Amino acid sequence: MSEIDLLLSSLYFFPAYSGPSVRFRHYERGFLERGIRMRVFSSIAESEALIPVGQLVAPERIDGHILMERVCIPNTGSYRRNTIFTKAVVEYCQTTPPQILHLLTLSQWSLFQLRSLRRLGIPTIYTHTMLGQLSSNPLKRRLQVVYWRLPFSMVDCVVTSSRTMQQELINLGVTTRIEIIPNGVDTNRFRPLKNEAERSQLRKSLQLPKTGELVTFVGSLSYRKGIDVLLEAWTLVSQEYRNAHLVLVGPRFEDIRSQALKSPFEARLRDLIATLEAQEQIVLTGVTNKVEDFLRVADLFVFPSRREGMPNVIPEAFASGTPVIMTPFAGLPEEFGVAGRHYVLVDRDPKSLSNSILDMLRDRERRHAIAKNAVDYSNSNMAVQNSLDRYSELYRELLQSTS
Repeated sequence: MSEIDLLLSSLYFFPAYSGPSVRFRHYERGFLERGIRMRVFSSIAESEALIPVGQLVAPERIDGHILMERVCIPNTGSYRRNTIFTKAVVEYCQTTPPQILHLLTLSQWSLFQLRSLRRLGIPTIYTHTMLGQLSSNPLKRRLQVVYWRLPFSMVDCVVTSSRTMQQELINLGVTTRIEIIPNGVDTNRFRPLKNEAERSQLRKSLQLPKTGELVTFVGSLSYRKGIDVLLEAWTLVSQEYRNAHLVLVGPRFEDIRSQALKSPFEARLRDLIATLEAQEQIVLTGVTNKVEDFLRVADLFVFPSRREGMPNVIPEAFASGTPVIMTPFAGLPEEFGVAGRHYVLVDRDPKSLSNSILDMLRDRERRHAIAKNAVDYSNSNMAVQNSLDRYSELYRELLQSTS
């Protein structure tokens, strides 16, 4: 089996916090086992690089062996960032062309650059990870559909993680080939606790409170993730469970913004967090490479997101043996199993969410039953090996069809 040279192109990659790039970073070892050598092209902000916009920084290796190239992009301005980045991808592919180009970033603002990329004749895949949000205005909605549809015509294949997302693209009029490859979970990395001794040891190593229930959330502190609803719900939960703690795993405010928080939403979050911190019932971890450990020790995982594709953290929580409460977000995939059996589905409002959290905290047997069902489901249906095999087959098929 011949080795494949794969270039993964992502506007944001490690150490930036991005779900798709985190996933593919962990896929890399599985790719190697299948004869696929992955290199990465990404970006670095102007304020960090201290070189002119559009220039490449010196190549580096991440995880000791993944070749990483980065181009300097502006600190602000989505249009400029995306066009400069895509132009740099084109130039890089011209000088060191890969056999397969896999895009994690596909911008409507870079159509000219994407057209140039198309002319290179490199088989190109785009992994589509997020459901779009269409305007309620009919005219704006029609323009959005046309505007979103065009970039998809510039690639050979679009990969989605669920049938829900595939249908969204079909409804938009996308005619490019669409394949479904669910986000796989590494069941060696994400696994249930062996025993209570391991739980105690992990809580100590993660510097978590020694006693009390741990309710965990993983993700950015953003409106889309529904963190505002969770914090309001937790103010109600904390009144009854005074020894319980809400553990927020992911970027803190200072990790997301380089300037003082100004939006009303961020100010509201800051006030809610300050109240809970004063009561010593909240833990903010910041970005961590120990997500699996935080999930493993959690008594409950809560995910009140408003809009997603197929969020990695749900199957990861399943595989970790952590019972999940989530809200019916736009894009909720049927691939996550059955509500009430594999997870708890609840309305996205503070009162409903707090009641559900309280019910689950009180009912240990129900938590254990849902957790066991989710572990079995994850191991049977969402193992990462299946996803890696599907990508490997797709890469080789595209190479063969263009040779």
